[in-house]
Amino acid sequence: MKDIKKGFLRWVSEENFLQTKENVIYAERIFTAYSIAKWCLGQKNKEQFTDTEVEIYALVIRQFLQKELDLFWEYDKLYMNFEGKVSVISEEKKHESGSISHTI
Repeated sequence: MKDIKKGFLRWVSEENFLQTKENVIYAERIFTAYSIAKWCLGQKNKEQFTDTEVEIYALVIRQFLQKELDLFWEYDKLYMNFEGKVSVISEEKKHESGSISHTI
C-alpha cells in the first residue's frame, strides 16, 4: 500500500497537480483521485481488472485532475459527470465481468 501511495504522490507531483503557495500545498481533487487509484490497483491485484482497464482508469483520473470531468463515490459506486451527464462507471465492492470501456 505504501508503494501505491508513494507512486501516486510522485505522479501527481511530476504532472503538476499539486500547487504550493507560501509553504502550503494545495491538493484539490487529490484525495478522491487517490482513492480511485488505490481501488483500481486493488482490483488489478485481485485479477478483476486487466492492464487495459487500469490504463483507462488512469486516463479518467488524469481528466478528473485536469477538471475535464468530475468523479465521485456514492454508496460504493463510482460516478462520472461529463458534460452534465452522470453515469455509474464502476462499483467499489464488485466488478462485473464486462469491460469498463463500454461505460466510459
